Formats: sequence, C-alpha cells, structure tokens
Amino acid sequence: MHYEFVAGLEVTYGNALAAGGGFHRVTTAEGAAAEVSPHTYLWYKLSSESPTRNQKPSPTATSDSVPLAITQLRLGDEEPPTEDTAWTKLDKSVDRLKGRFLWFQASQFRPPTSPSAQAKQVMPLKEIRVVRDLKDVPEGFESLEEPLISADDGKELRTYLCFRRLTSEDLTGSKWSILNQKAGNWIDVKDMSSNKWSVAQILQHSASEIRVHIPMWKKGRDEFLSRTTCRNRVAKLGSHTNVYMSPAYPFPRKQGSMWNANMKDLQQAREQFD
Repeated sequence: MHYEFVAGLEVTYGNALAAGGGFHRVTTAEGAAAEVSPHTYLWYKLSSESPTRNQKPSPTATSDSVPLAITQLRLGDEEPPTEDTAWTKLDKSVDRLKGRFLWFQASQFRPPTSPSAQAKQVMPLKEIRVVRDLKDVPEGFESLEEPLISADDGKELRTYLCFRRLTSEDLTGSKWSILNQKAGNWIDVKDMSSNKWSVAQILQHSASEIRVHIPMWKKGRDEFLSRTTCRNRVAKLGSHTNVYMSPAYPFPRKQGSMWNANMKDLQQAREQFD
C-alpha cells in the first residue's frame, strides 16, 4: 500500500531552497507559501518507504539508510528538552531574533497490525502547515500551542505550526466515495460546462440522484447528480477547491471556528468573484 509520511525537515532563509530536492515548503491553509518568521521558511520531505519487518529500529539510522518517520514537533531553545525522550534539533533557527529552534522526534515506522495497535501508536506526520490564529487550524490537524514568533507586547503577527498525521484510511487504501456521503456533507463538484470545481453541500439522496447546492456570491444553484455517472464530477472537499476562497466560507470549516475576515473583506471578495 502506498502512503507517505514526513521524513525530513529543513529551514532556509531568504530565497534559498531546501537542499537535496524532494522538499515541500510549508504553506498556509490557503496553499500560499508562508514565512514561519521574517524571511524564514520551513520545508518537509515526504518518504513512502518503510523498514522491513525483520529490521530492528536503530537510533542512529538516517534518511540515507532507513527513513525515519517524524512523529512529534516542539519549539525550544539551543538546549535540549529535559524529558527522557530523545529530541533532535534542526540546525537552523526558526526565529533568529529570539534564538528559537524547532525540535522533533522520529522513529522507524511500522504500520500497525490492528485497529487497537493503531490506537496506541503515535502515527507519523504527513503534512505541515502554518496558521496565523489557532482558530484557523484546519479540520483534522493538530497544532503547537506556542507561536513560532510573537512580540512581547503581543502586537506582532503570530505564526503557529499545525500538522496532520497518517490515518487508517491512508494505511488501508480505503477511498472516498460519494455513495458514503450523507446529507449535509460538503464536497467538491465539477461544472461540466466550465470544467471548474466548486464547493457544494449535499441536500438529499434518492435512489437515482444526489441533490447538491452550490453556493455563489449572489445566488446559489441546486444540481441533481446521477448516482451512477457522477463519480468523475465529485471529490472529497478540498481536493480541487480552496475552501477559504469559496462563497460558502466559513460554513464548510470546523464547527465553532470564527470568521477571520470582516465585512469589508467579504464585500471586496464578492465584487472580485462576481
């Protein structure tokens, strides 16, 4: 089964790229490249390899031999954390003004053999993002409570790291299906005339059709999708769309989250998209 996990991290400054290739720059929830601090970027490298069953974990294993899966992140100073658990510090600081570093834990990853084993196992990270407010942490992501950067007076824009882990769906290869979605769920729908994807909400299921509502900036519309022929037109929410730029925002987001745009921003967005 093919799945990927975070196996490497690197910090760069200015226009420098991560060395070695294969790195992904950490982005915002909207998909834009993000500074974790002024002129500072964090990169992560994915690996789809895993150690064999007969291979014993080695504390000295590197990405050149057996890829390690990163399972935990934390912020700290030059000195290692006092806990007994081993932490590794990135060579470059994520906040050069305050001398803050990103520390991580990593171990060889073996897929759990049962659901009960998975519940006890700390799963590897598979994606890392940056948010400006903890209220904006995407659904399914965990976050570091401490900001990467913040002024002592609280006036400076804060930056938080958030990440999500491998899930049972990743390990089993189970695929998203429109037939398993319930009324009220949000999905991506492709407009056949324009060949563009939009965010839509399922309103009703019938024996032959699925009724969805596609929000628009002025007036939304309903569509009826054939259960037997719509598979190429539908996808999991966020697969082809930017939820944060949808007219439906913030309703598809995690329940309880607040707006991060004021009415002026909303009006400008409406004028732009209409």
